[in-house]
Amino acid sequence: MSFDQWLALNDLGRSRTSNRASPRVSPYPQRDRTPPQRLQDEASPATNAASPSAHRTAAQHRLQLVIQPIVKNTIGQRDTSGEAPDVFAVNGATFNDIMRKIWTKFSCRVKRQAVKRDGTWSVEEPLEQAWSKVMQFKSGRHLVDSTKNSQAWNRWIASTRGETVKLMIYQYGLAIAKAQDLEEFLTACIRRVQTDRSGAAAESSLQEVVEELKEIWRATFQADPIVWRMWANNIVRSMDRSTWNREILRAPPDYIARLLRPAGVEVDRHLSSLTRSARLALDCVNASLADNEAQSQHNEVQRQLITRQKERLLQRKSTIEIFLADIPLPSINDVEDPLERIENVEDIDHEE
Repeated sequence: MSFDQWLALNDLGRSRTSNRASPRVSPYPQRDRTPPQRLQDEASPATNAASPSAHRTAAQHRLQLVIQPIVKNTIGQRDTSGEAPDVFAVNGATFNDIMRKIWTKFSCRVKRQAVKRDGTWSVEEPLEQAWSKVMQFKSGRHLVDSTKNSQAWNRWIASTRGETVKLMIYQYGLAIAKAQDLEEFLTACIRRVQTDRSGAAAESSLQEVVEELKEIWRATFQADPIVWRMWANNIVRSMDRSTWNREILRAPPDYIARLLRPAGVEVDRHLSSLTRSARLALDCVNASLADNEAQSQHNEVQRQLITRQKERLLQRKSTIEIFLADIPLPSINDVEDPLERIENVEDIDHEE
């Protein structure tokens, strides 16, 4: 008897025995056991057809890294004094896949990347490609070299299977080695340089943010000066000066957005105002031309009246001259003196 025939008879005997078995009595729930799986070589054609997707899924989780994040201000700060979030386990096909997931999870813990060039501190945005400038792995008591290539990183992750690796996350990057460096950087780039007596942002700082807001958002929004100042005040309220540029690039808060007007509406309104002003000026010119024409007509009437008056005066002058010509005056020699003909009456009233 072959082995396969023996298995068939054994299964048949079990089925008969199970059919004659008494009902199951147990205080515990019955569990359906999964039959043993065959090896890959003995699998059915359907299983072999689905194996590529299974291989891809297995490849995506080929590497696993378990990390204990520790957020620190400086490199010299003790690990025990740093903030320790929950342990994070991540899978991936390569180290780059794993690092991309780690960056997505913990990049929010990095506030800014401090950079010191020629003794001057400056601030840069941390990038995923330059994660080694703000993060560091630590296995046991030793820091892991961050200059490995991809293959070396893959081998290192494989060697840490079953272990928990520390991930040092520096809020301002690896350039801050000690507390003195942190204080110098905060004074130069983070803390407000100018404040008023109450500790709020000074007028110069507020006006600087207003100008930056207008420079970036003027093509999109239009608003009254007080609205720009309200928006700027909302930004400078944070004591962290390094966050101002990021907040300026963000969309305005809801209570500010309600006070803003689209730039296109303002342009249309401005063009309409210019058109109305131009038309008003044209109406004024046309009215002046009409007044000039009326004055010219009035002057023409006055000229005609003056001409007619002159003609009447000339006619009267001619009439008087003709009259004088018809009645000539007598000669002075022909006029007699009436005194010679008057009798001299004696004055008797005044005689004595």
